[in-house]
Amino acid sequence: MLMKCSLCILTIICSATLTLMAKKTEAQLLEKKISLRTEKMPLYQVLAEIEHTAGISLSYAVSQELLDSKVSVHARNRKVSDILDRVLSPLSLVYLVADDKVIIRHGDLPAADSAILAEAQVMVLKQLKGQVRSEKGDPLPGVSVRVKDSNLATVTNERGEFELDNVPDDAVLVVSFIGFVSQEITTGSQTELSVVLLEDTKKLGEIVVIGYGTQQKASLTSAVATVKGAAIAERPVPNVVNALQGQVPGLFVQQTDAMPGAGSTKLNIRGISTLSNNPVLVLVDGVAGQLSTLNPQDIDNISVLKDASATAIYGARASGGVLLVTTKKGRKNSKPVLSYDAYAGTQQPTYLPRLVDAVSFMRKWNESQLNDNPDATPRFSEANIEKYASGELPSTDWIGTIFKENALQMQHNISVSGGSKNIDYLVSLGYLRQEGLVNGVLNQRYSSRIHVNTQITDNLKFGINTVYMNAPRNMAGAGIYTTAMHWAYILNPTEWPYTPAGRNRHYRGGSQPVAIINDGGFEHYKDNYFNTNMTLEYGIAKNLSLKGQYAYTSRDIRHKIFRATYRLYDDEENLVLTDQSPNSLNDDQSTEVNQTFIATLNYGLQVKQHDIKALAGFSQESLEYESLGAGRKDFLNNSIHVIDGGAADKDQWSTSGGAYEWAIRSFFGRLNYSFKDRYLLEASARYDGSSRFRNKRWGFFPSFSAGWRLSEEHFLKYSGVISNLKLRASYGKVGNQNATGLYPWASIIGTGATYLNDRAQTTTFYNNTPNPDLTWEEKTTGNIGVDAGFLDDKISFTADVFREKTTGILLTPSVPSTFGRAAPVMNLGRMRNWGWEISAGYQNRDHLLKYGVQLNFYDARNKILDLGGTPDVLGTNPVMVGQPRWTWYGYKALGLYTSDDDVKNSATYKPQNKAGDIKYQDQNGDGQITPADRVILGDADPHLMLGLAGNFSYRQFDLNFLVQGVLKNKTYLTGYAVSPFNYGGTFTEDLLDSWTPDNKDARYPLMRQDLSVNYEFSDWWLYDSKYLRLKNLQLGYTLPQNLLQRLKISQLRLYVMLENVLTLKSGNFPESFDPEIDNWQSGVNFPQLKTYTLGLNLKF
Repeated sequence: MLMKCSLCILTIICSATLTLMAKKTEAQLLEKKISLRTEKMPLYQVLAEIEHTAGISLSYAVSQELLDSKVSVHARNRKVSDILDRVLSPLSLVYLVADDKVIIRHGDLPAADSAILAEAQVMVLKQLKGQVRSEKGDPLPGVSVRVKDSNLATVTNERGEFELDNVPDDAVLVVSFIGFVSQEITTGSQTELSVVLLEDTKKLGEIVVIGYGTQQKASLTSAVATVKGAAIAERPVPNVVNALQGQVPGLFVQQTDAMPGAGSTKLNIRGISTLSNNPVLVLVDGVAGQLSTLNPQDIDNISVLKDASATAIYGARASGGVLLVTTKKGRKNSKPVLSYDAYAGTQQPTYLPRLVDAVSFMRKWNESQLNDNPDATPRFSEANIEKYASGELPSTDWIGTIFKENALQMQHNISVSGGSKNIDYLVSLGYLRQEGLVNGVLNQRYSSRIHVNTQITDNLKFGINTVYMNAPRNMAGAGIYTTAMHWAYILNPTEWPYTPAGRNRHYRGGSQPVAIINDGGFEHYKDNYFNTNMTLEYGIAKNLSLKGQYAYTSRDIRHKIFRATYRLYDDEENLVLTDQSPNSLNDDQSTEVNQTFIATLNYGLQVKQHDIKALAGFSQESLEYESLGAGRKDFLNNSIHVIDGGAADKDQWSTSGGAYEWAIRSFFGRLNYSFKDRYLLEASARYDGSSRFRNKRWGFFPSFSAGWRLSEEHFLKYSGVISNLKLRASYGKVGNQNATGLYPWASIIGTGATYLNDRAQTTTFYNNTPNPDLTWEEKTTGNIGVDAGFLDDKISFTADVFREKTTGILLTPSVPSTFGRAAPVMNLGRMRNWGWEISAGYQNRDHLLKYGVQLNFYDARNKILDLGGTPDVLGTNPVMVGQPRWTWYGYKALGLYTSDDDVKNSATYKPQNKAGDIKYQDQNGDGQITPADRVILGDADPHLMLGLAGNFSYRQFDLNFLVQGVLKNKTYLTGYAVSPFNYGGTFTEDLLDSWTPDNKDARYPLMRQDLSVNYEFSDWWLYDSKYLRLKNLQLGYTLPQNLLQRLKISQLRLYVMLENVLTLKSGNFPESFDPEIDNWQSGVNFPQLKTYTLGLNLKF
């Protein structure tokens, strides 16, 4: 009985198992995934394709009319059941599975419409994959991706990737993420998507870096502007400061010389407010640094602090404004991202002096001789001139002999960044290579950065950011500015560089530029920079944290210059001159060490609608500098470049050395209060003590600011037009410790030598008059500003007006000669500075074509209020009460004398004056032109500066441009730039427009050998140097994601970029020179560069 029962149970179990297995087989029959694509194919053929591809058996009892219906199927990796549903449903057909067969028959629905029978278009569900990234190319995890009007949705993984099944071909995808602008994307036939989300700054709340912290832009009450790192990284400018030009209202940048690795650039924020020196304070990750040491690819953003409310927390060094540079770091909870960014291009001069040819030079020389003395015998005979005109003798363009037509520049940067739950990291390596336009000039930079932050415990965080830079710079020819370039700009075109045998050719007087470049030695610089910046942050309580920061910076520079002996020959190959004899070597080294310690305590409290934030801090900074140099002459040959290889004679030796140090200790704090995120108050202060002062060492620098967000008031909050409106005002005081030397309070002992009995005896003397009561210059600043946004912030507008007053400006008073020494420096002067700034923009990102423009426009003026009783200092740039710090003072030109009678009937100036010379105005009417007739001729500072930036993007393409300019400026040029025959040399083609009886409307006066006649300073020599320049034009293309996924590439962008390719300038300005050239320049400088670049951005 037991056996029978067991057998029955076993039978039931087996039957049930077989039944379940059979049902599973039937289900599996239609679960198989296949791919199928047909275009207007008869139904019976489509069913046959499905049968063959899926390996199933189909049978059907369907009318021939339906079997002949045209069907289109687009299916990729879809289930058989899904395909059958989509194919059969429009034809009112159904299917069922029986005995491993799929049977197709008419459904219970009415017969299909004849139009449907004629043709059925089947839109099959598909699988959709993709990746979502930010504008910077970073993957975005946690992004919501859903099909519009359905429940089909997912979120992106840590790599920003997503995958959706059963997506219709006509689906609209909605991609959204907090802090970003949502997008709706019509997928069409695409199965892979690459989505870029743009930051919604209104919702995200743009974060701005300020002194010792960050703050939401909406709650700022001070004048702060931000430049994103992306606007800097791809610009082909080796020095970051030049990439800032035109980017920020109030930040003035002027590149006056483009020497690779050592060009000269003026930088100020909101103009000039002192008679002394108040440089912009640059802080990199919170520590004093230099923009020249930065790899542009490492920068995340730069904040420009402009008013006292923003800068007072930096106290004694903030008078000139502050630049806060924040470098990049990794992202927590993200997989490693490998980035490679590179560009390569060619450089050309924007302008290069155009020198006259030999024939023009010779004729103008003869003409100038006769202008000075009609009885003179011309230097160049017609027969000699004809030899050059016919080509029998060469006409040499000496600038062309040492300048290249193109110079190469390239940069490569590779970085790896990422992070886990508790660690984020970034490792960066960079290389820059920039050739100079002058032969033999090469600038390089090797840079590395390691930035790691780790959450050690829940309330303890440690970070370290270490940088190393090695920047070698080489120049062929010793002292290239004062030798090779100097002579190339003036050497006669009637001379040539080589003898018939190819030797360096001699000419009368001066040095030979080609020989200097090729055989005159070298000048080498080695610049090694190291910085490590460590932070330790401890969370004491929920809203209370303590942060410590220590930074160590060292910079070692070695400058080695070797002046090689070289020989010059005549055309008969006779040795004429051995130049730079004896040869010599100078080897100088300097070391600078800067140490900084900062401790801050941060507290935050939010009670209902009240938000309070407080900061208290302490800092100590010190700098030590030491230099040592040695030199020798008369080396055995030009191949020995070590000091010991020089002469044993000590008279051929030289040594030098020096050292200095300074320190500053500070206490600072800030308090922020916000009510309803609508009414904003801020107070900050710093108490500084500097080693530069003695009795008045400590200074207190407070500031206050307030803001009112009108757009948060009920009467504007729901406005459809005004999306943001904030009024703000600030007042504060900052100091200037850089106005004086390091030890003005101490008696400085100088040393010298006197000879007794042919032996040198060391002498000592007081080198200054100390002032132990000297103290800071103090600048008080008031600022009123408005920030506005319209139409959901598509339109933005910011305006500021400011007024500054600097007191205690350092001056040296007049003392009687009986005092016996120079007067001490004292806090005597007062000066005012004022100005305005406007920034307006429009950004449209609602359409496939996205575009935006941003205009900034600004100006600043200044006036000297008091010189403390010291007399005005007259000169070309005088220091006068009631006038700007930099102004022009000289003769007022009335034009050129039109005839000799015009000379006789005008105020007398010089006895050799004649028609064509400059005619000056007799201001006091005494009938003579004397220094008493000099007057103020205008402001010497540039005014009305602007920048215009634009961006466009369409699908994979992007276009960006930047226009920068100065609309009002007067520039004074001297020497070779305006006068002929300096050192008996040539001149530019501009000077061909000189006065002659047939050219009385000439720009330049009568051409003379006697340069004492027309070159007294007057407004005749002030050139209108306003300009507009296309600083940057960039066109990029980002490859579609579906092309890159197979290669495991997350982003590949290719771009072409033009820099400084177009400049519009006044017709009054010389054609040979760039309008950014500095005042008092003769033109012997490295010209501005226009570059043509190809680049790529690659991410894995």
